[in-house]
Amino acid sequence: MRARILVATLVPLTLVVGAGGYAVADAADVVPGWITTSVPQGPPAAFVEVPSVDAAEAPGTSVWPLLDASALLPDPTVVQGLAQALRDDPRTGTSVNVSVTDLITGEVLADVDAADGQVPASTTKLLTAIAVVSALGPDATLKTVATYNAVRGEVAIVAGGDMLLAEDGGNGSDAVGFAGVGDLADQVADALKDQGVSSVKVAFDTSSFPGPA
Repeated sequence: MRARILVATLVPLTLVVGAGGYAVADAADVVPGWITTSVPQGPPAAFVEVPSVDAAEAPGTSVWPLLDASALLPDPTVVQGLAQALRDDPRTGTSVNVSVTDLITGEVLADVDAADGQVPASTTKLLTAIAVVSALGPDATLKTVATYNAVRGEVAIVAGGDMLLAEDGGNGSDAVGFAGVGDLADQVADALKDQGVSSVKVAFDTSSFPGPA
């Protein structure tokens, strides 16, 4: 008889303790549920709008009156040494070619592989931006998404051209009011927790951009 009373007492007590533990885990967002202690995020800040600027021709300036044909030229040996030092600096290296020519006399003062072509950097960004806006329109958005491969236990971040990969975007500053890579990580982690996944490997999918790194 005492055993039946003890069992009858322990079962409701176990259920209450279990429910209370689940409620605590739910409030900490460890398990699925509607209870939470997280502070709700406010709406993202509005995207900063910049007023349009009317294009106008830049005023031209003739440099010839500013030049003194009688001025002494710098020592070409010194200029060549400075140019070579720039090339020898490990922070630049072979990515830098140098050409220094006197505008009046045409004399070459320094030449470090000046005839060799280089892959342009920031100048190509202008052409890319013009092409993207022309093809997609100024209101188009580029997304960064994540995929999960359960067999490999791997989350892949799929690059889609999104440049707003700041740490977080919920506060409206780091990613100009948009979601950042930190927000994406939080969403992925929450989704994986719902599936009982607590540890994954992270990879990057850059197949949309097959050109050289």
